[in-house]
Amino acid sequence: MPDKQDSSIKIGRDATGVFNTGDNFQGKVGDISKIINELPSSSELNKPGIKESLEKLKLAIVSEPNLDEKKKEKALNQLQTLAQAAQNDQDEDSKEQAEDAMTMLKGIIFGLPDAAKLVEQCQALLPLIAKMFGLG
Repeated sequence: MPDKQDSSIKIGRDATGVFNTGDNFQGKVGDISKIINELPSSSELNKPGIKESLEKLKLAIVSEPNLDEKKKEKALNQLQTLAQAAQNDQDEDSKEQAEDAMTMLKGIIFGLPDAAKLVEQCQALLPLIAKMFGLG
């Protein structure tokens, strides 16, 4: 009799040590990584651009132990919106979407302890990202 595959969610760490909750989660992270990688790198050596800032934010979201799977997925959805908006950062609709996504991210991290890595990253990166969209 052939073995049945276990359809339950597999939880563990990927090769980079990032906590993941299964294939759908990894797929979402991969999709976002592709969008971020399409963005231009910073032209200034010691000053991160939108690409570098979004990548740091992505890593902070997926590695945050204080966020449950559902909130991580919500945060990743907002990060994806930011990455897509960054592709057309001069478009007014994109700026509005970015502003909404940043507001949602702030709401998602609201209940986290101040020492949480994601809170620290958001406090540092969201003002920079807003400035890049001309929102700050």
